[in-house]
Amino acid sequence: MRNVRRYFRLDVQVPAVVKLADKDEVIRMVLPELAGGVWHHSELVLDKKTEQLVDRVGKDNETAGKILRDLQQRSVMLAEAILWLVQGEQPQDKITNYVHRRNIAALVTHLKAGSYTVDMFRAFNEKIEFYFSVVDAAANKNYLAFLDMMKAVEFSFAVFVPDLIKKADTNLVLAQAILSLHNKLERHVDFLNKFRQEASYMVNKDSWPIRKVNLSAGGFGFLSTHPYPKFARLVINFRIGEKQEAFHMTGNIVSSRTLSDGEHHIAIEFTNATEEIQNRLIILLQNEELNQVMEYVARSEKPKIVEEDW
Repeated sequence: MRNVRRYFRLDVQVPAVVKLADKDEVIRMVLPELAGGVWHHSELVLDKKTEQLVDRVGKDNETAGKILRDLQQRSVMLAEAILWLVQGEQPQDKITNYVHRRNIAALVTHLKAGSYTVDMFRAFNEKIEFYFSVVDAAANKNYLAFLDMMKAVEFSFAVFVPDLIKKADTNLVLAQAILSLHNKLERHVDFLNKFRQEASYMVNKDSWPIRKVNLSAGGFGFLSTHPYPKFARLVINFRIGEKQEAFHMTGNIVSSRTLSDGEHHIAIEFTNATEEIQNRLIILLQNEELNQVMEYVARSEKPKIVEEDW
């Protein structure tokens, strides 16, 4: 006989963390873009464009070409390190190479400051160096330092950007090349900004965001700004009840529909809901339902008018 209680659902507001997982349980919610091929394709297009621009700069000015090529290699290395970090991967051979290259000073640091081009290159390299430090802090699980570093970030390179954009519009190849590198860096820094939420969970378990969800003993429904891929597997951690009992669940997406406001309603079926877990959830949901009914009744009761009120 079908267990009707298992399918009893209730709208509740609970602290919850939802993460996207691939077959190796490594891709986090901060990287839903990587679940498909669109982001990878756009990255390849950008890299190819940058490569062509750097080659053109090198043909016109050998020194500038070498400096730019070095900055490009450092940008690529940083971008890869960011992806390793936010995906939870630690490929030892690549990390060994990263640590080695990380400690090699950029070529531009050997040039005397004072000219527009050198100062601009130096400013861009300072931005790269800062994010190397950010990645290092998080990779060493110093998440508090990571969060502090990401709070308020200002770079001297920002002063050059408006002028570089104007120069790029006049087809100045050097300006186009450095802006292309800057674009690549910003695309990956966006992942670091999203990773701040992930890191905050590690620093403080009470920082889990409050989500309005539709919960049952067999599944979990919620709204998301991210269109999760079909049949994706998710990790769902949430707490419920007066004692904030924690549940660490996994589940498969069984339904994903886009709403009129652009958000997506995601429905998940738990894949690790044992009978014991289901029974615990049912009891907690029944208690929560009772609390909701009592709150509704309390709000609906009109105050009695007594003589002293006049």
